[in-house]
Amino acid sequence: MISCLTAVTMIFVASQANAGVMTFTGQSGNLGVSVYVEDGVRFATPGDLVGVDPNSIRPTAPAGAAYSGIGGGVYEISLADSSSFDLVDFLYYGNTNTGSGLSFDVTGFLTGGGTVAASITDPPLGDVPLTFSNPAFVGLDLIRVAPTSMVDFLLLDNIHLEPAAAGTVPEPTSIAIFACGVICMVGARRRRRA
Repeated sequence: MISCLTAVTMIFVASQANAGVMTFTGQSGNLGVSVYVEDGVRFATPGDLVGVDPNSIRPTAPAGAAYSGIGGGVYEISLADSSSFDLVDFLYYGNTNTGSGLSFDVTGFLTGGGTVAASITDPPLGDVPLTFSNPAFVGLDLIRVAPTSMVDFLLLDNIHLEPAAAGTVPEPTSIAIFACGVICMVGARRRRRA
């Protein structure tokens, strides 16, 4: 028979969303796909994903590959299992074909409806993750990253998503955990009386 603690743990763990960091580890060149999934994170572009070693752009960048869609366009980021998530940060590398500053918009689509957005203009290039805390990008279903300047390329790397904060846990899961706890307490009390 499964112990009460084990049953509650199994329900709680099953209710947690998978999240992770997309690093494109081991990838290089044109992937030949427009949708790529790694560590539970889904990255989609209008064209095939093409990788560039950030060291070729900035010598101080981490080694590896960062990715962009061939032909640019709007990137979409979500969890592969379609659950709610929080955007923590990502690295980016870019270049404009006009010589002016790089700029792009990041729009998060909230689980209950609505959006949260940030316009990024002339940020420090890629050596430090771009974090999203003001406004907070939490409780999202989807993120769109759209260049707003004439961009030669906008590469993303180390896309870090986390499961949605505890306040956004679906109500049926909370009720199931509570009910399991009550059943376990009643069972323990009956055993003591017997």
